[in-house]
Amino acid sequence: MINLDVAIKVIKYFTYYVYNKWNLEEAHKLFGVSLGGHIYQKSFTTPYKLEWFANLDETCQKIILERALEIYDK
Repeated sequence: MINLDVAIKVIKYFTYYVYNKWNLEEAHKLFGVSLGGHIYQKSFTTPYKLEWFANLDETCQKIILERALEIYDK
């Protein structure tokens, strides 16, 4: 069973990350120039704010969530 306290923390830090830190440079840092550019572009061309994240594979989602925790879980 999922720990709701942990889930809420991850969602909160992810939200902070996407709205405060997510940019092209950050995408390149996490995924390299080609894939990072593609993911970053998707994050701004999707009509629904977080659909781009939901459509990523689990590996890419985990990388973004780990980075959000790295920055905000202090």
